[in-house]
Amino acid sequence: MTPPPYPRHRLRLGIAATAAFLGLLWQAGCGSGNVVPGATPTGQSPGTTPIAQPTLPAQQQLPVSLVLGKQGSESGTFNEPGGLTVDSRGNLYVADIMNHRIQKFDAEGKFLAQVGSHGEGEGQFNEPWGVAVDGDGNVYAADSFNHRVQKFDADLNFVLAFGKPASNLEDPEPDVFWGPRDVAVDAGGNVWVADTGTGRVVKYGPDGSLIQPFGGMGSRPGQFKELTSIEIAPGGDIFVADSGNRRVQRFDAGFNFLAEYAVPGWLYVDSIAKPYIALLPDGGLIVSDPTQNKLFRLDARGKPAATLDAEGTALAVPRGVAFDSRGFLYVAEAEPDQVRRLQLSVPAPP
Repeated sequence: MTPPPYPRHRLRLGIAATAAFLGLLWQAGCGSGNVVPGATPTGQSPGTTPIAQPTLPAQQQLPVSLVLGKQGSESGTFNEPGGLTVDSRGNLYVADIMNHRIQKFDAEGKFLAQVGSHGEGEGQFNEPWGVAVDGDGNVYAADSFNHRVQKFDADLNFVLAFGKPASNLEDPEPDVFWGPRDVAVDAGGNVWVADTGTGRVVKYGPDGSLIQPFGGMGSRPGQFKELTSIEIAPGGDIFVADSGNRRVQRFDAGFNFLAEYAVPGWLYVDSIAKPYIALLPDGGLIVSDPTQNKLFRLDARGKPAATLDAEGTALAVPRGVAFDSRGFLYVAEAEPDQVRRLQLSVPAPP
């Protein structure tokens, strides 16, 4: 199959209204087995058994300690913020999708630096959705619609790029992407790319050399449908947001399947509603749900523990999430073009 043309424009109006409508559909029962006649539910391929969906857990309101940005193109403002990550010093990195750049802030929200503009050259982007930082401070960005990953040093100077556009999504070559949405780095400096269009996770060395692709399109363990986010635990386990199958899949460091966690949401996924995940120190997960304007907290066993929202003004199209060492949860909101910092109490790991 020849890949479809990738989007160069996003409709901003009506995102929150659409999300609210879909949330009402969930409450009316669409999320518990009631589907349009003849339709295949999200997370189910014809002839397969869908993963059992949990009920929505109790809601918890989190205090807001900081708000970053507003709609704009100046430094410190955003146009559809996406993936987030925090480095060892507490600095926050934001994939500013429609401004085609990565922005860096200190632990108190002060703007520090940025890299990027719209284009195909070194250090340019076409909608970067995901961002990660390694132990040396090198920054990796999923340059989604240039179909590549770019690496920068700690000062955001360009280092290298790897990957190229796929020409066949049914039988993709090992070293190709189609709209990769996220990237993560393991303790050895290896880079793991969540490639949405080919339904694969692709592993590279720190120098951008291909190691191995994993997965493919489908609903079985180790297969993916609309994977959008990837996180790696300190012990090496890998967590992948398999949003089209309405689950998070967990793998060991060798990418052997360990478990799948049903997500009480992810009803609808399109070019805007891309959910992300973040690991917590207790082994749990934060899962964003842009269509329901909520976050979900899963415990270390993958069971829903809480539905999270912000105190005061509710979350609006939350995408990227990141948790820092001080107990702050950062949330990128696409509709108001801002990042909010919430206070979340997490028990120390056993």
